[in-house]
Amino acid sequence: MTIFLRKELKILKTCKNEKLRECGIETNENGIFTIAETRTTMPRVINDLATNMSNGSYIDTKAESYGFVLPNGYSANLFYNKNCISDNKDTAHYVQDMMCVNIIYDLNGLNSPNQVGKDIGFVTIFYPGIEMRAVSPIIYNNNTNGATFYTVSEKCSNKNPKLKGPDKEEAQAIYINNFALGGSITGSYITTTSADLDYAWTMSASSGFLNKYEKNRGSWFRCVK
Repeated sequence: MTIFLRKELKILKTCKNEKLRECGIETNENGIFTIAETRTTMPRVINDLATNMSNGSYIDTKAESYGFVLPNGYSANLFYNKNCISDNKDTAHYVQDMMCVNIIYDLNGLNSPNQVGKDIGFVTIFYPGIEMRAVSPIIYNNNTNGATFYTVSEKCSNKNPKLKGPDKEEAQAIYINNFALGGSITGSYITTTSADLDYAWTMSASSGFLNKYEKNRGSWFRCVK
């Protein structure tokens, strides 16, 4: 993975998992503020990203991250799942196996505020090969109930014109990066992606389970930019 990244990006420095701070990644206990304005510790292995990552069958939950620094000063903590699989499911399923790469980045290294949504964010890459989809949703802080597939984007836009309902992959990234929300997301969230004519996909925030849900039924939702 490092060789591939060096071909695609100009990397100034790389750091092994035990030396992430040397790449400007805050690893002190409770050194990061979450979107919920609670404190958390930077994940070091895939299993730290979210609860129930082990629900996946093709993901190495013990795989350690490594760090790198870009010329613009951005620091990045990268998690790589070499066994990731394609989006070949048309029935309910867990999404953990479809995560190929998850990168937690920090715009200014060890400097303050070390807060998700300000200087810390994430990029999640799903599916191998030509199917690859990279998403980097900025997540709105509040859970809200009562949206359907047909109304979720309008309800989000009413909160802020820049907000929308998450599509399937954006919702999957919210689950994968539950650490960033301080564990504040529970239940299932409606997405803007159709599963078929009558059903949309919903994302379980606590388990990574992607399920079909009637498009005209009310559901919890979480807005993104």
